[in-house]
Amino acid sequence: MASKNISIEYNNKKIGIWGFGVVGQSALNYFDQFNCHHIEILNSTTIESLPHSKNKVLTTLQDQNTINDFLQNNDFIIASPGIKLYDYQKFAHKFMNELDIMQSEKNCSVIAITGTIGKTSVTHLLENIIQYYNPKTIAAGNIGYPMLNVINNQQDIAILELSSFQLQPIKSFAPDLAIITNFYPNHLDHHTSIEEYFHAKCNIFRYQKDNQKALIPIELGHKISEIIPIKNGWAFFNRIKPTKQELKNYENYAIYFLEKNIVYRTQYGKKEQIFNCNNLPPITFDTNWLTII
Repeated sequence: MASKNISIEYNNKKIGIWGFGVVGQSALNYFDQFNCHHIEILNSTTIESLPHSKNKVLTTLQDQNTINDFLQNNDFIIASPGIKLYDYQKFAHKFMNELDIMQSEKNCSVIAITGTIGKTSVTHLLENIIQYYNPKTIAAGNIGYPMLNVINNQQDIAILELSSFQLQPIKSFAPDLAIITNFYPNHLDHHTSIEEYFHAKCNIFRYQKDNQKALIPIELGHKISEIIPIKNGWAFFNRIKPTKQELKNYENYAIYFLEKNIVYRTQYGKKEQIFNCNNLPPITFDTNWLTII
């Protein structure tokens, strides 16, 4: 169940849900545990039927006039990740997102994975491997299972695949382990620049505490450090053996790399073998296996 403080915050409040896809439907389910003044759903198409709700639920068809009224009339607004909010910044104090809500009610360990490519494969494989040891493990986020559904799902571990759209608006989300698989230019139809896209990806690390960990490609280390200071618990990975300069730059951090299909770990100048990949099934790229291992 929701925490007492959160319950007080949402009771008797006007809740706006912008978009009624996977996120919007899970948001309706989440907010229905509170005694809201009302829940208003703004959607670009007519909603034919709604699930049963104890709250008063309004549905509004989206156009420019109804958007402004919707933003004006509601106390808290959760928008589907793909909706561009640039033109509505005067309402930014009302905007909330599923990751920050999940953080406020965190009741399990969280592994968060982002990147331009590879994140879906890494998420699914990691889920299958960890489930073998702990069945109370679930993958959620961009792969389809809503993150807000995880809150009351009694899991020990949540593995979240996250897009830049989901990460861009966060203000508190801090996973126990954050992973970025890689970074390439993408989604520039949504983001105003490649720099903004990269900053959105880096939000996965932004609010982490010193006891939380991260795994990042070594070639992104310098670029990330210009935005967020590298913490002691962070580690790096590389598909090939790092250069002498890279080893020097990050000698105090764990670095994982592949050499003749063997995963090695180096730190403080000491190199050790971690895993032999030769018997792994060829179901994904070697860099993905390296990340998972």
